[in-house]
Amino acid sequence: MKHFFIINPAAGQGRSIDLEEEIRIQSELRGLLVTSDEKHVNDPDDYDVVIYKTKGIGDAERYVRYICRTKLGTDPDWTINGFVQRAGDEQFRFYACGGDGTLNEVVNGCYGFDGAEVANIPCGTGNDYIKCYPEAGDFMSISAQMDGKAVNSDLIRFTSEGNEPRYCINMFNIGLDCNTADLTQKMKKAPFVSGSMAYILSLLLIFIRKKGADLTIECDGEVVYDDKLLLVAVSNGQYCGGGVKGLPQADVNDGIMDVSIVKKASRLQFVRLFGEYKKGEHLADERARELFIVKKCEHAVITPRKDKMKLCIDGEISMAGRTTFDIVPDGIRFSVPAVK
Repeated sequence: MKHFFIINPAAGQGRSIDLEEEIRIQSELRGLLVTSDEKHVNDPDDYDVVIYKTKGIGDAERYVRYICRTKLGTDPDWTINGFVQRAGDEQFRFYACGGDGTLNEVVNGCYGFDGAEVANIPCGTGNDYIKCYPEAGDFMSISAQMDGKAVNSDLIRFTSEGNEPRYCINMFNIGLDCNTADLTQKMKKAPFVSGSMAYILSLLLIFIRKKGADLTIECDGEVVYDDKLLLVAVSNGQYCGGGVKGLPQADVNDGIMDVSIVKKASRLQFVRLFGEYKKGEHLADERARELFIVKKCEHAVITPRKDKMKLCIDGEISMAGRTTFDIVPDGIRFSVPAVK
């Protein structure tokens, strides 16, 4: 097993930088050779552990794909059943040391390469995907991470107009949640504002403005909504916004996507239900049945009825037109830290 620690220095106000010393300590305890030298991170044949610090947005994905192509396979177009065929049984584990955006980049970099695993050391402000593994060991422990075991996780393939397909491991948000995530990125830079607090403050401000979306939503070929709404989530995982359990029935390896639609709601309705919504208890409340539509499907299409929509993908924001979503069962191997 080779270990690649992909560190985003900008994540979590610089918290990821402190990891390097602990990575070196744990590597030496295991008798593993470690490098962070630029020459050797690009050609790591003589090393067991590689520390790579990203240089900007997209660099984690670029680097991981480069390593997978040059060391695990030749070209991802040469595949059988979606996975690159290669010689040997070498395993590479890529640790995304950052937030949900860093994890998303690492997933997209190694998708389709047999022998590649993904792990997540949560140095960001959201870190929602790992909350789907409550029985796991400490995700911040380098020792527990290096002793971890990989399990299968679904992915969601999405394709927006004019763009190549990409992959999401946790959740898409449109409407209030997406607008909130956009504002949260700015709010969390303020001193003394944590990731979850930034999300709550942003959510309240966005809701006061009542900024939702106007969409047509199809699930497995059926139009399930065609109007203005408060928010919609297309999900593999359960959590968003630093711990809001908006899709409590979602399962990361059930081969199904969960789509949650919140219709137009008054401020009073929203305030009354938000506490339950945050804890994932809203679906048991009769008051929520008038506001929520929850569907499970393998294929979904979301089309903005006017112009484009703001789409939040694992916490990162982009503008999109008509977008298709397809579940990819067992799309990635995710390493869960050992219980110590």
